[in-house]
Amino acid sequence: MQGSISRERLVESIIDVPVVVPHTVAGIALLTVFGSRGLIGGPLEPYIQFRDALPGIVVAMLFVSLPYLANSAREGFKSVDPRLENAARSLGAPYGKYFSL
Repeated sequence: MQGSISRERLVESIIDVPVVVPHTVAGIALLTVFGSRGLIGGPLEPYIQFRDALPGIVVAMLFVSLPYLANSAREGFKSVDPRLENAARSLGAPYGKYFSL
């Protein structure tokens, strides 16, 4: 079907949103979600405070830096020679253990 977007492209687009969105808009969105009346911040307010606190700074920094981490990891995994994965599989390595040291 023409014009449809693959799941991979959709996930990549969602991950890249913090890079495209202006910082002011990102801050307002984070306050809307993690503020004292937000979707996540409201129910968690008795346990953890996000506004003007270290957890809020951590969430904001994760939001901003996630695209760089995810894109770097994706490119790193794409650069691995598929023959190495096949060799690991032929030697009996279980699925998901190919990249462990």
